[in-house]
Amino acid sequence: MTDPDLGAAIVLAERRPDRPTLLYDDGCRFCRAMAELLLRLSRRRELAMLPWSAEMARAWLAALEPVVRDASMHLKLADGALVSGDEVFAATLAHVRGLKWLAWLARKARPADWLMAHIYRFVARHRDFFSRLVPYRPAVSREPHLV
Repeated sequence: MTDPDLGAAIVLAERRPDRPTLLYDDGCRFCRAMAELLLRLSRRRELAMLPWSAEMARAWLAALEPVVRDASMHLKLADGALVSGDEVFAATLAHVRGLKWLAWLARKARPADWLMAHIYRFVARHRDFFSRLVPYRPAVSREPHLV
């Protein structure tokens, strides 16, 4: 990357989405299927979605070590914070109609939070296996507006 490219990437990374934006591995068949499901369930203003191959997603994820980036989906919040790992599942569900109650339950009941985190971690570690169980889906996106 040349210096002007690096400067442009830094400026891009500093931009914030107008709403929570799920960043997912579009190289993973299971991740694409889950992203499509969440896109269908969420309303347009609730949740934006970008595959990792999108320029904005690459800019937002550039600061993460590849092992951290590859371990889970990520949620870029409107305040600029990045939620990753075990916390991303409940944080994402908090923005999807019909599933917000699961996020509420995770916040209110420690065992529910623990269970959701462990389920997410298990699925994330075995997504190659789960990818064999879902049909091929193209990558989906719903781009956020940047502020």
